[in-house]
Amino acid sequence: MRRYPLAVAASILTCASFSACSSDDESDMPESPQSDVKTVRITAVEYNPAPGQFVNEMPAYLPGMTREQMQAAALSAIQSGRGVSLGAFGGHIIMTLAEPIKHREDGKDFKVLGNAFRGSAEPGVVEVSADGTQWYPLFGQYWVDAERDFNITYHRPEPDASPEQYIRWTSTSGWSGWMMRNPGFHTDHSYFPEWEDGATTLTFNAIKLPKNWTIESATGNYFGIAWWGYADSYPNNDDEAWLNLFNAVDENNSRVSVDNIRYVKVTTGVINSNPVTGECSTEVMGIQIKND
Repeated sequence: MRRYPLAVAASILTCASFSACSSDDESDMPESPQSDVKTVRITAVEYNPAPGQFVNEMPAYLPGMTREQMQAAALSAIQSGRGVSLGAFGGHIIMTLAEPIKHREDGKDFKVLGNAFRGSAEPGVVEVSADGTQWYPLFGQYWVDAERDFNITYHRPEPDASPEQYIRWTSTSGWSGWMMRNPGFHTDHSYFPEWEDGATTLTFNAIKLPKNWTIESATGNYFGIAWWGYADSYPNNDDEAWLNLFNAVDENNSRVSVDNIRYVKVTTGVINSNPVTGECSTEVMGIQIKND
């Protein structure tokens, strides 16, 4: 297994805006699939996104759609490869697989396809299960700095909310901040899941990873650094995009033996902030395994 240095402690975010890690440029679309892999058919999903600029777009929400209809839309989007957005930190999807994924000796067990590209990584924590009840996260780079059970609540925006203070978020840890509206894109629809009719808040509890975005002071450009072991971090065709069931751990971060799985959960794992592109959100396009 490739070894990496330990991370520095995550920077504390107070009263910060979220960042987005995607663009409308074609360069962020998934690469053509490799010939030695195949797509695993997904038979069911449980889709629970946090607010975000691609929510209500991936998949598309139409007025009057119910939560059940959005689940069906999310399944169709995954099956077709169009993908879904999980929104900001805590948003997640659970996928039921038509066939089990088994552990391989080479550790290249499966990939969760996303739309990451060089300089734009949106790490999603991956959890696996054989029965849909007992879940184990797969540890990845800088896992030592991850914070389990981070509780966050998003508050529905007011009609006259400003772009800089669009959706307020609070946490039980005492941190709070604002999700901005993207200044250049996705300005004509709500970032709050529209099918959650009547809900004034959405609360999530998830594993929070440290920040992976940095700014180049000379140019003002933002870069999302790719980390191994997560979804939507490395480009799909990169060797580092493979996930290894050997890295499954329990609540005490002790390794557990997982030989095969039938369920995969992906959760946006990072709270990031930059004023250029909006919030950081993991996208999921499907799952692939080796074709041998």
